[in-house]
This record gives sequence, structure tokens and C-alpha cells, in this order.
Amino acid sequence: MLHSSAIATEETPVFRVVVRDAEPGDMGFIRKTWLNSYRDSDFARHIPQHIYEQIHGAAIGRILARGRVRVVCEASSPGLVLGFAVTEASDRLLHYVWVKPRWRQKGLCRQLIGPLKVQHYTHRHRGTRWIRQVLPATTHNPYLL
Repeated sequence: MLHSSAIATEETPVFRVVVRDAEPGDMGFIRKTWLNSYRDSDFARHIPQHIYEQIHGAAIGRILARGRVRVVCEASSPGLVLGFAVTEASDRLLHYVWVKPRWRQKGLCRQLIGPLKVQHYTHRHRGTRWIRQVLPATTHNPYLL
């Protein structure tokens, strides 16, 4: 376990979350979620589905194989992934961050990437527009894939 903390929301007064390194059993969910959630980005929406799945799916596979993947889970259900972040280069390069829609705007992305020293990020979509607020010194550079 990397770290844990308590988060309060209106629906759930207090719940504890755990940020940990991804386990092999998490990787199928992470790959599929990344591929599906990035599909409607400005970058990918005009690419034919079969090309996107083949080419971008292979790129995601390569990144996951060499990168560091962290997940955030409820402490009471450490096998249930609520979100993930994929980094490499000593956490200076953020490839992707995602949180389940129901759990957004509760600070989970900050739990995942806040402690990192991110300088660049490679994937931009409507779910990452906030990244410049959280990490103002970062640069979007899709060529660092």
C-alpha cells in the first residue's frame, strides 16, 4: 500500500481510500477502461473503431508494460478499483488518469497524482481538463508516448 486517507462526501460521510500499486488482476480492467474512456476524446473520436482499437490498444499495452500503475480503492474493498493513474520516468510523465464517474470530484485524482512530480502528460480528454489547475507546471505532450 502506498498510502491511505479519509474522504468525506454528502452521500458517504467518511470513507477511507487506499492508493496502491496495481496488481496483475487489475490490468485487464485498466486497459479496457482506458481504451473505452479515451475513445470520445478530440484525438480519437474521428479514428475508425477498428484502427483505434488495434493501434491505440497496442500503445496502451506498451505503456502499461513499462509504466507504473497506481489504483485507488475503498480501504474496505481493496480489490475494487475506483480509479487509476499511469506514469513513468520516475513519475514525471503522466499518461492517463481516470476515476469512476460516481466517484469524481471527491479528491481521488488528487490522491493518485498529487504526491507525484508530474512535468508532462500525454493524453488529454474532457476528463483531464482540470489537470492544469492541479498541476499548473505540466505540459501536454502527446509525443512522449
